[in-house]
Parts: sequence; structure tokens; C-alpha cells
Amino acid sequence: MKKIFSIIAIFVCFISFGQNNMDSTAKHMKWLVGSWRGMHNGKPFYEAWGQANKNAFVNFSIEINGTDIVNEETAILINNSETTFGSLPTQWKLERLTPNEMMFENDTLKYSNRIIWFHTLDDHWFTILQNPKSTVYL
Repeated sequence: MKKIFSIIAIFVCFISFGQNNMDSTAKHMKWLVGSWRGMHNGKPFYEAWGQANKNAFVNFSIEINGTDIVNEETAILINNSETTFGSLPTQWKLERLTPNEMMFENDTLKYSNRIIWFHTLDDHWFTILQNPKSTVYL
């Protein structure tokens, strides 16, 4: 009986720790929620981030290139074992998270092996896309 109680106690602690870790991750990402405008190569892009639930942030982006409009939907998914951005096969894993920075990595991609979002004191953000041969600032 004592052994069963110990196993149940360990299991409850593990579940509780996992949920607290997920809640902390989501809390540090809340600044991303909102509508944002940026420029890349002289062309505007727009992003709208929302928190779909306590473990998912969704993004709808629009890029205007002359008369072409490119739209894309992506998400950040938080679970017990890892936090990811994008979807397979183009998916990055969260490697660093602070209250004002998120860094996702995927070394298997030919472009954007690393994506870094910074939140500024004046409530803006900028992004750095890195690969071994180039760095792009958005």
C-alpha cells in the first residue's frame, strides 16, 4: 500500500510540474498576441497573433509583393516535452525563452535554422532569421 501511494504521489507531482512549466511558457509568450506590421526588402507584411487556448498561439500573416498577396497560418504549440513553431516538416523547437525573447531552432533546414523574436520596451517586436550563410532582420 505504501508503495502504491508513493507511485501515485510521484505521478501527481510530475503532472503538476508539467502543467506549471507549460503555464510559465505561455505566460512568457503572451506579448506576441496582437496585430503587427513590418517591412522586409521594402515590402510590407502584417501578422495577427492570438492565443487559441492555454497551450497554443496562432498566427495569420499577410505579405504584399506587388499585386501578389501571400498569406500563411502558423502556430506555436506548447506541450510537456517541447514547444514548437510551425508544422512538420518545417518546424522549429523552442531552445531559449525569457520574458522578452523566444528562440526556435531547426538545424535540418536550408533556410532559417534559427528564428529569434525580441520584445522591445516600447511594445514592439522584431525578428531575426539566421542560417549559416545569412541573417535577415525583420
